[in-house]
Amino acid sequence: MIEILDSPPHVGAYRVTGQFKGEDYDGRFARAAIITDKRWLAAVTGVVDRLMPRAEMRTFALAERLIALAWAMEKLDPSLG
Repeated sequence: MIEILDSPPHVGAYRVTGQFKGEDYDGRFARAAIITDKRWLAAVTGVVDRLMPRAEMRTFALAERLIALAWAMEKLDPSLG
């Protein structure tokens, strides 16, 4: 299940529970801040980050939620993409 969370207009914030499938991802984001307490998900995120050059992905601990949101909301330098 995907729950849409409150966020600024240029940020998509979601809480995912259960299984996340390929059709749940549309590829329209530049950054993904994964907030989790699951070590395996942090490891998978590192691999997926390298496989998806158009999106930067990083994991954060549950206690780092505000840091994760701040990182995700940073404007990216358009010359990098």
